[in-house]
Amino acid sequence: MTQISQVHTPCKNCSFAIYKDNTQIDCALKYLDIYKSKNIEVLEVYDEEKEFYVVNDKKCIGYRNDSWLKDHDLINSSIEEKILQYNKSNHLSYTCVVNTKDAKFNDLIDIIHNIESSKILPKKLHIVRYNNNNEFDFNKLNAILSKLSYPWKIHTCVDDSAFEFFIHNVTINDQDARFILCINNLSELAANTVIEKANEITHKNLDQFIAISLKNNYNIRIFNKNVYKFDKLNGFVLLSDEKNYILV
Repeated sequence: MTQISQVHTPCKNCSFAIYKDNTQIDCALKYLDIYKSKNIEVLEVYDEEKEFYVVNDKKCIGYRNDSWLKDHDLINSSIEEKILQYNKSNHLSYTCVVNTKDAKFNDLIDIIHNIESSKILPKKLHIVRYNNNNEFDFNKLNAILSKLSYPWKIHTCVDDSAFEFFIHNVTINDQDARFILCINNLSELAANTVIEKANEITHKNLDQFIAISLKNNYNIRIFNKNVYKFDKLNGFVLLSDEKNYILV
């Protein structure tokens, strides 16, 4: 008999579970079909109230219960309205770190616009500036960033040798997001491409990745924080191997 893993998701009280009488017949988000196509175990179970599905050995990103409906005033809404609200809020969660070494101020404005063109905004934006680059005056930066609708922070380094150490600190200590987007060259306006690919993999295909970068270089890349933490303990065997990168 199949054992239910300690990590699992019961569909019983999910807002997107579709029932006929007391028997679940489908998922409004069609996630059960995607899980099955990826050989993720979907169990048919029952209790004294209902027959329903359990996604075994996985936390389903689509699970929402009545508290979510109440928070969004959707208790009496149609399933189409619930799906619409879900799609608005269910997307890639990432923190962005931008290196301004050798860049011009307008390059930063362009890259911010490029990020925002993806419509998937960062949980937090970190701007790393340097004492030897007069382009990025603190007050000038502050005036531009204060117009953003999401959290941001300015960091000042003596020289660019500290940037990798800064990436390490953000990755280890960040509590805001699951992924880190690192932009190391502001002249390439392709952050939106990397963001959209990461979102497609994780939130449309319900899949995973180690890292994504541009085809020609690693100046813009996004990686999983947990992979980084594992790699730090094991000599960076994953993030240093080009074969583990999805190129866009």
